[in-house]
Amino acid sequence: MKQSFYINRLEERGGEVVLFHRPNSKKPVWHMRLYVKGMRTASGGKQQYIQRSTGTTEQAEALRIALDEHDRLRHKVRHNKPATDITFNDLYDLWWNTEKQRTLIKKHEHSYREGISKRIVWYKAFSDRYWKKYFGEYYLNDIDNKIVKGYWDWRENYWKKASKEDKKRSPNHSENPAKKTLQMEQSALREVFRYAHSEALMDYQPDITQPYHRDGTTEKRRPSFSKDEWLRLDRYMRERWVVGNSISDTKIKHGVGNARKAHKGHLWHRQMVRRYIQFLQSTGMRPGEPLQLKHKHIRIVSTKQGNQVLQIEVPRTTKTGARTVHSMKATVRYYNAIRELTQRCDKEDYVFCDKNGKKTGGYYNTIKALLRELDMYKDEYGDARTAYSFRHYYAEQRFAEIGTHPKAMDYIADNMGTSWQMLQNFYIRRGLNVDIDTLTGYTKEIIDI
Repeated sequence: MKQSFYINRLEERGGEVVLFHRPNSKKPVWHMRLYVKGMRTASGGKQQYIQRSTGTTEQAEALRIALDEHDRLRHKVRHNKPATDITFNDLYDLWWNTEKQRTLIKKHEHSYREGISKRIVWYKAFSDRYWKKYFGEYYLNDIDNKIVKGYWDWRENYWKKASKEDKKRSPNHSENPAKKTLQMEQSALREVFRYAHSEALMDYQPDITQPYHRDGTTEKRRPSFSKDEWLRLDRYMRERWVVGNSISDTKIKHGVGNARKAHKGHLWHRQMVRRYIQFLQSTGMRPGEPLQLKHKHIRIVSTKQGNQVLQIEVPRTTKTGARTVHSMKATVRYYNAIRELTQRCDKEDYVFCDKNGKKTGGYYNTIKALLRELDMYKDEYGDARTAYSFRHYYAEQRFAEIGTHPKAMDYIADNMGTSWQMLQNFYIRRGLNVDIDTLTGYTKEIIDI
């Protein structure tokens, strides 16, 4: 005969509250099974019943606990709330699958972008790395303002305390998160918790305010290069790096370090990285934009002065959509060198590709290693340079060469696909766009005192 799961069964409130002992239990702890008509799960499905331990062996105490819990369930059903509290992990998956992911995919399809939306990739990376790791196992109604404040403290120190393995897996991490990054996280988390409150999963919304909110600090500009630094880098790439005589190659030759000696494949890759860097600093394009270029997007045209430049039609699948970019004169030479190196010159071939003609995903780790070799990875203030730094260098050099008048601002902003305000706030270091002759009435001259 099959043994009953409910031993010493006791019923109250018409069978909606049931107390029982579990068979083969070492200790006679009372368990409860509770039912209220209309109970639902967090996802809106039907909740059959709730079953859990009362935590006591005393019958009277167990009955009191069960009746109190039954009253709470009645209150939740009356106010259209789910019967059971869920964790942040459950909330995030529910929100993502029912709300956010659908919205982002729809927006992505409407913009005619290729591949996976970068915004979707961003949410995936940040939720897995930070939000779920910190909030994940908390029940929603246990998350108060103190716990949220603890997140921002934890987040600011995350990479300072991360293991070497974690840092190696995320080579582009920043030990001090930028204000803009924290603002993006703040907006995303507010959206998640707002959804929880609107769906009656939380009794209130915690205060999701990151520490730099309205504290007066400005967002960081990415560091650029001085003219001397650029010339040193360009010369080093040409004379040493691409021919296998770099600083690291020399160390390997003399038995210092564990890296492998650069072979032909490495040197081919370095040539492509060199041309990519030159392309960025002579066009002002965003790092991801040249990677989407096919040869059909590029034409060699002549200026009124008879100089040849590239006319580049940036695809609409990029960050700010389609625009026309005109390069510097030297970019024509860089482009021809790429064509000769890859031998992939059909209209539908990608400009920046691997040896098999496949579109490259970027050269960011190689650029980081290159800058470190020359002790140029961080600027004088300790801020890390990235591929974006070459775009900043382009903007500063154009101002230095053609001036700071309104037409110059228009030309540079249009060519870079940005605005006056962005140029002034994020691309040009303060003081570099000042016309010293107009300001002082004197010709600029360096005088030793």
